Amino acid sequence: MKNDLKELLDILTGLEIKHIRHSFTTMPADHRFATWFIPNMNFEGHDLRAEYYRYKVEIHLFFRKYMDDTDIAVEEEFEEQCRDAGSFVKFSGYDNEKDIFWSRYEFVFQENFKE
Repeated sequence: MKNDLKELLDILTGLEIKHIRHSFTTMPADHRFATWFIPNMNFEGHDLRAEYYRYKVEIHLFFRKYMDDTDIAVEEEFEEQCRDAGSFVKFSGYDNEKDIFWSRYEFVFQENFKE
């Protein structure tokens, strides 16, 4: 079962999708690339002690200028490999100003602190 960010990044690597931590100034120049980001994290536990953290991961897939059958197949393979991550939400669209197709995936994971 996929249960952390590293496993998602390993999927991107296995699919040969160049990826980088989200940045508005540094994006890969490839036709197909991804960014990732953790927009929020909660520290929780019992008896006033943080024992684990729950965090959201956003993975953004981008396709410059076009999205052909190969790109669609890669996106579907990414989704297939992420199915055992539990549940995830997908949003997708097209940015006319940047001429780029995009899909945003949101995952929520929980990890215990290592003692």
